[in-house]
Parts: sequence; C-alpha cells; structure tokens
Amino acid sequence: MIPARIQLAGIIPRPSARTRAPGEGPKRIFRAALVVGLTAWAFPAFAHPHVWIDAITTVVVAKGMVTGIKVEWVMDTFFSETLLKDFDLNKNHKFDKNEVADLEREAFSNTAKQSYFTFVKADGVIVKTQKPKEFNAWIDKDVAHYTFLIPFAKPVDPKASALTVTYYEDTYYIDVGPPKADAVRFEGDGSLSCTAHVAEDPKTLIYFDSVHPLMVSVHC
Repeated sequence: MIPARIQLAGIIPRPSARTRAPGEGPKRIFRAALVVGLTAWAFPAFAHPHVWIDAITTVVVAKGMVTGIKVEWVMDTFFSETLLKDFDLNKNHKFDKNEVADLEREAFSNTAKQSYFTFVKADGVIVKTQKPKEFNAWIDKDVAHYTFLIPFAKPVDPKASALTVTYYEDTYYIDVGPPKADAVRFEGDGSLSCTAHVAEDPKTLIYFDSVHPLMVSVHC
C-alpha cells in the first residue's frame, strides 16, 4: 500500500515546501473534495492530491482525562494564496474578524460532512464529539493557518483506552495529516506523562484502497 504522505505521481515524496498548480479557488477545492468521491473513477492516479494540509494535534487533558483536541491546519503555499485572494477582501494580507467568519462559514464548515478530516477513536470505536469551537484563521509568512477545538462529548481516559486520531479526506483530493516535526502537543492537568507517536493507520484505507492515512496514537 502507498503511504498517505507520498504523492501518487511517480511515488515522489511530499515536498517540504507544499505547492500545487495555481488557479484553483479555495471554495471550489473544499466543495470538490467533498463531492469528488462520486466521480473519483474519472480522475487518473496522478491527479491526486490537489491540496496539502499539515495537521498539528494538541491533546487537551483535564485531571488526567482527555476532553478534546485542538487542531491546527497549515496550508500549502498555493492554497494559502487562493485563500487570501478569495477571503482577504480589504487586501491587507491578513484575515480580519469578518473575513475569519466568512472562512469558517464558506470553507471550513463544508468539511463537516467528512468530520473535519479528523477521526478520533478509543479502542477502535469512534469517539463522539461536539461541533468544533474557537475557530480562527491567520496568515504567517504567506502561509494560511486554521485552528479549532473539537470537544469530546465525554472525556476519554487515555490510560484505560487506546486513543488515536487519524486525519484524511477519503477521496485523497486533499492530503491532510501530521507533519514530520512537532506533530503532537499536550496541554492541561495530567498531560506531563503523555506521549504520542505517528504511524500509518493499518485499519484504514482510502483512495481505491491504495493509501493508509497517518494516525496519531496517544499514550498517558
């Protein structure tokens, strides 16, 4: 099987400076990513992915229980450019409060149908979560970032359950997953003993059963 962080075109490792062909607007890309699965057979293997997103995970702990995760998306450079083009209405090279609200409503919220590309499990069973909160977006050195908090419906005891977070967009139109460095962080009471590692999710396959997405495993 092909690791999720490798491009299908020639099996070339994902570049550190994330780039893609310009000219694809963010609204189109996010919406296409959600519907392209209906016609994925029409796209040759080299057509995927189109967008690259690094997902940094912060595990939120309270009294030794995991209450949710904070996620930071770091976009590829061309997608960052198109986000600025479409949503930086006053052209000041940043996202003001009203522009952040537009991004959340018109781009980020569209990913709800795919669980915001974030799949949390405890002992292999999907953890029930609440609607994301505290959404924010900004530009840093020409790269767009999103952050949001996904609260759990009920806290999870990481000592009693195997807690994992797998990131993917199931058509592989968007390659989303942990970066090579600084992929997982912890915060809160009882988090000092926690560690994490990143590996392929052996039980999940996407894109014609050819790609194992990356999974964060949490240990406390």
